[in-house]
Amino acid sequence: MNSIACPRCGEDRQLQTHQMAYNTGTSQGSLRGYAIGTSTSTSLSVHDVSGRVSQQTNLAGQTAPPDPPMSIVSLCLLGFLGWFAGTLVFDFIHWLIAGALFFPLSSLVVAFKLAWFLLGLPALAVLSYRWRKNKNESYQQAISDWHRRWVCLRCGTSFYE
Repeated sequence: MNSIACPRCGEDRQLQTHQMAYNTGTSQGSLRGYAIGTSTSTSLSVHDVSGRVSQQTNLAGQTAPPDPPMSIVSLCLLGFLGWFAGTLVFDFIHWLIAGALFFPLSSLVVAFKLAWFLLGLPALAVLSYRWRKNKNESYQQAISDWHRRWVCLRCGTSFYE
């Protein structure tokens, strides 16, 4: 008798780890073939058809591993775009205030804009680093938990070893 059993139905033979269920239920490949058809005229044409094919069972979808955190390059690009958008917002506010002739407020907006310009990128870099570190730690814990999970193929219960 196996040392691991389903806590719901007691089954000890029809068990798989989440990783095994995901790997056996997911497949990818390539497809290549030819298609014969007619166009608007009466001529017959042959077309080369190729592409990638992926297939996944419902069980594999339910036992999929956690998604990894965003790459550092994507995170930096997103942070830079946010900083740039903030710069444009400050420019627009400055233009509105200067256009309405609120000169005392105009100098205040210029000061905020300068602070945003000088401190915004380093602040976003620090926040991005901390966010990424936190997400990476969460991901490592989630992937560790995923490796310890089992699924009963008889009743569908998912449980930890």
